[in-house]
Amino acid sequence: MKNKLLTSCFTGLALSVAGLATAEDPVQIFTHQLTSHAAISGAALSLTAGSMIGGDLAAGAAATLGAGSGRSGSSSTHESYQPNLFAGAAVTLGASSVVNDIIAGAALTLGADAQARNVSAGAAFTMGASSVVNDIIAGAALTLGAAAQGRNASVGAAFTLGAGASVEQVTPDSFARGNGGITTPIEMDNAVAQVQLAKDALYRLPTTLGEDYQLATTMTGGSFAPGVYHGSAVTFAANSQIQYKNDTGLVNPVWIFNLDSAMNVGAMSTFEALDLDSGTVIWNIGGALTLGAGTDFSGVAFVEGAVIGVTSWVTCGNLYATAAISIGSINEAAVDCSVSAQKSVGLTVSTDNVVLLDGNAVNVDAPKCSDFAFEGLESFDAQASSTHDCDGGEQTNESGLN
Repeated sequence: MKNKLLTSCFTGLALSVAGLATAEDPVQIFTHQLTSHAAISGAALSLTAGSMIGGDLAAGAAATLGAGSGRSGSSSTHESYQPNLFAGAAVTLGASSVVNDIIAGAALTLGADAQARNVSAGAAFTMGASSVVNDIIAGAALTLGAAAQGRNASVGAAFTLGAGASVEQVTPDSFARGNGGITTPIEMDNAVAQVQLAKDALYRLPTTLGEDYQLATTMTGGSFAPGVYHGSAVTFAANSQIQYKNDTGLVNPVWIFNLDSAMNVGAMSTFEALDLDSGTVIWNIGGALTLGAGTDFSGVAFVEGAVIGVTSWVTCGNLYATAAISIGSINEAAVDCSVSAQKSVGLTVSTDNVVLLDGNAVNVDAPKCSDFAFEGLESFDAQASSTHDCDGGEQTNESGLN
């Protein structure tokens, strides 16, 4: 994508949004439920074998983690993260997977050598050979495979121990509870409702002026300056390179991509934030998100439908979908991620139609002349912005804002 460069000197630029559904209430985009979760699915959730997970997981239906899943890929300076998992239906953990607390609305199965802290199953709970759990609540039968270990257990039906398996006592003194705010079906419903509320607020953002902020239906990648983009259905060809570039030194830059329909990304494509310690990147998608084999996605995706990416991964970011999610690793970079939801905790659409971050309007905080790869906003705070003498002459911008 070819961005037009405007040479201007701005003392402030407020990023405004269109009116909210109600004038009384601001819309916080990222609540604690969202920021604490790497992925929230309104239906089933499936992660492939060896998935690295940098945040909690929640599914309205069944959840499956492949063998060896669970630990995030944080840097060597941080401890690995072990996710909490909530599912409205059955949960299956593959062999050697490692998680924290598990709450399953139906049956729960742990593969051989899998580990969890506290678990709660709405139906039967089966532990594979040499698996390890602290406290157990099973709504039906409990079966421990050979050499499996549990500390305490509350069992709703038969209790079977394999050879060498053990449970210390049958009165648990702690329970699976997680810490991400999704531990019950009601909290799960609230999280899905928050995803929809956030999507609606994001769609009210006015698109940044200029042809570069209108996305074509078929693209081969591109370098995107901060701003609000709009498209219908978008397809990125195989081997596309999508870059979020903050060349102009914006403080807390924001990229928002509002799509009316589905987004399809070809195989071996990459999404990458350049020259960025912290920012907000949101793909607000009106249909399904399909990631081709080997695709490396970064950013937060709000998806009206399913996420299909079983052979792709999210290096840095989050997935919030109203339907099923199938993905490889999710938020693999964890604490080292510059554009995950955790970096945008204070992002809010205010009652006076301004996007705020930690209570401050998103703006340019650099009163200096620079090549500004930004073509203006439909809503613009003229009092907070001005052009100045740059390189010996007054500069103007092509959007007509003086």
